[in-house]
Amino acid sequence: MSSKTRSTLKIVSIILIVLWALMAKAIIVVPMLGPYMFWIVIISFILLLVSSR
Repeated sequence: MSSKTRSTLKIVSIILIVLWALMAKAIIVVPMLGPYMFWIVIISFILLLVSSR
């Protein structure tokens, strides 16, 4: 995996965590993603693990 791909995966992971945090604080309300907040964190963690290898 190239360095550019790893950087992209890390950026996507950070964006997902920021989205989750803003949704948890009710600053951003996306009703469609509400039930999937747990999975947003899991996907972000998996992306971070994949990009760290």
